[in-house]
Amino acid sequence: HLTSCYKDLWQIQIKEIAAIAEKEKLAGNQVIIAGDHNQTKEVINSIEEFKSLRLQSSNPKSLPTCPTCQTFGFISPKAIDHIFIPLEWGIIETKFGEFGSDHRWMSVNVSLDKNEEQ
Repeated sequence: HLTSCYKDLWQIQIKEIAAIAEKEKLAGNQVIIAGDHNQTKEVINSIEEFKSLRLQSSNPKSLPTCPTCQTFGFISPKAIDHIFIPLEWGIIETKFGEFGSDHRWMSVNVSLDKNEEQ
C-alpha cells in the first residue's frame, strides 16, 4: 500500500519497488507487481524507473477499483489498484469484486503468450 497523501514519498516508494523488480529481472525472473498503488497506471508509468520495467496493468480499461474513495473526499473513483504483468503476456480475463473494503478485489488470468490475449 503506497501513500496517497505525500507525492514525494509516493515517488520514493514506487522507485524502490521498481529497483527491487529490476534486480529480479536482471536475475532472469519474470516480475508481477500487485497492490494498492494509490495512483493511475498513467501516473505510475510516468516514473521512468517503473516504465523501464516494461509492465502492463491488467486493468486496461481503467475500471475503478476504489469506488467508495470519493466518500473520503480525497480522490474520485478510479483505477488505483493494479496487477502489473510483463508486456509479453496476454490478459485473458480480469475480474473485480466486493469484499467489505473500500477497494475492490482483483484477479487476472494471463497467458504467457501475448497472441492468446482476449
